Amino acid sequence: MLANKYKFMFQNFEAFLFFFLSVHRQN
Repeated sequence: MLANKYKFMFQNFEAFLFFFLSVHRQN
């Protein structure tokens, strides 16, 4: 379903954003 696809994409984006912020703080 389309809703599940968007939900999965949003979870991936959230995880990527968290990873990006944690890496950005280290530098």
